[in-house]
Amino acid sequence: MEKKAKLKNQNLHNPIVEYYASIHINTVDDKRNIISQAFGQKFNSVDMLSNRRQAIEYLNSRTTYFFQEEALLNFSSPLEAELKDYKDYKSLSISLEITDNKGNLFETDGSEDTLFEFLSDEYETLKSYHNVEFIKIQDNWGKNVKVLKDDYDFFENLRG
Repeated sequence: MEKKAKLKNQNLHNPIVEYYASIHINTVDDKRNIISQAFGQKFNSVDMLSNRRQAIEYLNSRTTYFFQEEALLNFSSPLEAELKDYKDYKSLSISLEITDNKGNLFETDGSEDTLFEFLSDEYETLKSYHNVEFIKIQDNWGKNVKVLKDDYDFFENLRG
């Protein structure tokens, strides 16, 4: 009985409603017609750290699978797509979103344009969560940003 009450109380103080992880594959033909495929999953259990870990694992496992098949799927880098005048290429991108209990949505596509803001917003949302460790990193503009320590290597790998 005591365990149930603790979980229920933890849920009331947990600022995260859900994480949503998705992978997008776009195929563009020589006339710039786009065929899009999207694969995604929500993670919204009571344990927000578990949601985060599961979302990151989802992205890791799916991107690993797609890149192992890269020779068959022939993904182009953004530079390759640009050199092809954005014709006849295939791209893969990811998206990670969190929605807090106030309905605020924070998202990143893994690019440096959105990554630091996402990580900072995630920190601001979660800083009251007592079992989470944070680290300070420097963004591309030299500004210190506080981010979750847990699974930070995933985000560091996105930065290249």
